[in-house]
This record gives sequence, C-alpha cells and structure tokens, in this order.
Amino acid sequence: MKQYLKKFMYIITKKRIDESKLDVLDINANSYDLRYFNLSSNSIISLDYNGDTYYFRECPKICKLSEYLSVVIDNFFFSLNKKTISKEHFSQKLPIRITFDDNEIVEFRNYLAQKSTCKDYFKLLTSADKISEAIGFSVWENTDFSDGFFRSFGFSDIPDYLKDIAVYFLWVLRGAMYNFRTMKYIRGKKYSFFSASKAIASKILADELMVGSLITETLWCRITLEDNRILFGVMTKAAKGSRMSDTEPELSGKLQRELNILNLLDIICFQKDHGPNNYNVTEEGEVCAFDNDNPTTFMPIATISASLSGCSPYVNNSGKVLRPYVDKTFLKLINNIDTKALTSKLKPYLNVIQISALKKRILKLCKAINNSVSCGELKLLDIDEWTTKTAEEELSLKNINTYLKIAIK
Repeated sequence: MKQYLKKFMYIITKKRIDESKLDVLDINANSYDLRYFNLSSNSIISLDYNGDTYYFRECPKICKLSEYLSVVIDNFFFSLNKKTISKEHFSQKLPIRITFDDNEIVEFRNYLAQKSTCKDYFKLLTSADKISEAIGFSVWENTDFSDGFFRSFGFSDIPDYLKDIAVYFLWVLRGAMYNFRTMKYIRGKKYSFFSASKAIASKILADELMVGSLITETLWCRITLEDNRILFGVMTKAAKGSRMSDTEPELSGKLQRELNILNLLDIICFQKDHGPNNYNVTEEGEVCAFDNDNPTTFMPIATISASLSGCSPYVNNSGKVLRPYVDKTFLKLINNIDTKALTSKLKPYLNVIQISALKKRILKLCKAINNSVSCGELKLLDIDEWTTKTAEEELSLKNINTYLKIAIK
C-alpha cells in the first residue's frame, strides 16, 4: 500500500480512548528481572507474572519529538546487555549482534553526543523510519551494511568497530520513529494506543467468535519499577508451544483447521502479518497468534480478497473461495454473530468507520463462503472431518499458497 493512501487510512481511523475507563492490571517489578527484545517492529519486554511468562509492549507517551527521541536513546542504552527473551520462545539465530562490550557502548554514546552538534543530526535520526523504507533497511533480510548505508543516516564517519552497535541502534530507532509518526491517530490524554488498540480489539473479536484460543490473552498493564518509573502498555501471555518457524510441525487435520480459521479471522480483522514467525503451534496442532498489532489491522477497507501473510487470497475478485474446505462450526458462528454486541465491545477501541468496514468484511466473507458451498466448490467439514488426508489435499493445490502450505515448507 502506497504511503499517501496508508496515511489517509490512518487519518480516517482517528480515535480518542478514555484512559480512565481502561481495566488496568498493576504490577510491581524490578528492572533487573525484565528481559528485552528490540529486534521486533515494536520493542518487547518479557517478564514473569504469577508463574507464567508474559510479553509487554509499551504505549508511547504523548510528548514533543525532541523529548521522545531522548527517551528512545536512553531506553536503547538501558536495554543493552540486559537479559533477553528465552530461546524456548525464540530460537531463531539473530541476524545481527545485540550484545556489546562496555567500551563499544561508551564510545557509541560519545559518538552520538558528538553528532548531536551537527546540523542534520536531529532531522536524520527523526526520519529513520522514512530513510529505512527508502533504502530497504531490514536486519532480517540484509546483513551487508555498506558505507552508503551509514551515510544515509548521517553516520558516514562512524568507526568500523562501532558499526555493529550502530546497526542495532538504527533498527530500534526505525521502529520508534514510526511509532511517533502514528502516535496522534489513536490516543488518550497521556499515551498513544495506535498499536495497543489493535491487539486488544483482535482478542475481543476472537472471543466473540468463540475462537479466543487463536489469539494470546491480552490485557492493559501498568508496570511500576523499583525507581518509580512507570511503563504503561499491553501485556500478552506467552502462547503455548513453539513458533511455527522454529519447529517442524506434524501434518494433521487439527493443524489445517486451526490455520484455516486463523486465515478467516485475519480476513475479518484485515491482519496481514500472521506468518509462521508470528504464531505458535503445539504438538497437538493447536495454534495461537501472538503478534496482533500490525499497522494495517482494522483498516477501514471492505475488501476480503487481499493477500494476507504471504498467502494467496482466500477469496478472489469474483467472490470464489480459493480453498477446498471450510469449518462448519466456525461458518455458523460468523453467519450468526451478534454485530450489535460486537460493536458495543469494540467501540472503546475502534472508530465508527473501522467497525463499519469490519461488518462489511464479515458480510462479504459469509456471502462468498455460502455461495461457494451452494455451488459445490467448497466443502463444509465438521471438527472430526479435518484429517491428514484433507491436509494433504490442501498441500497439493496448484498455484495457491495457503497458511498451511507456508507453515509446512
């Protein structure tokens, strides 16, 4: 989606959230016990609470750009060489270095202090997200960083021994500046809820459709640290199992059904980033998605024929379903969903335009599925009819990529 169109979508989804009405869990924690992971699009803090592992994403405070940048830089240095998330939950080899010796940290901080006196320093750093997009910067796709790369951010004179920490810093800054740019669209008096509102609304929708297990438990949380610093954001419970991208799942009807329903849920939410790296799978084939705040989620777009998570559209432009099977129970649930009750529960987090588009996606999806079933092009399956055989049939589809096919690659 082009940037001008994306910005327009953000503008028409503006929403004010009443912070005083949020049901917030208060937790006291020691900063030493927190675990940091900054390679995600939104930095993550992991912590243990009541014997379980949770992941926390902070809601940015509403403030001026200069203050925001200062906080981002301080938080980056504070997180260095701290504990990171468990390999049990993330075993993928990291694409860049994220630990550094004391000399590298001190020297890089001094380097930034020296650069701060330069004319374009502030402008370049606060444009990190735009520069990153323009040059295609992604630590997950490219780990060859040339002199031209550093020059783009005004770091042309950076010493070789500081390049690794600079890459890490610029990646964190990239996500942080994007968050600042979207801060004003969905907000309260004190915090921005642009990402958080999407995670909360996704869980509400999944619960209303009786498939809450597909989305991690999500709640508002305020963490008070030992120095009285307060972190406010969304906390999600660690999903059972392992990341799909970190495991070799056993092909089963259970897994096929779970991914088919997740695909349908994503169409309704307009969630475009539930690839194998963003959901867990258990040995029994149960699926739980844990990254539910993609910027496109709940965009006011009525289409149901978009390509999601690298897959072929579930429904083509002619309204034909491009899958062999659909779950009978879930179809009944979306056909009979109480839109009035759903609207009431989503209204605190989504605006009227977003909710209207969501309802249209539900209606269009139901129509497409019901028509395809009536024409004999799509078969309804009961829970016990999803088998290894039906899964193998889906894998044999030609020229159609499905959630299952991408998972089993």
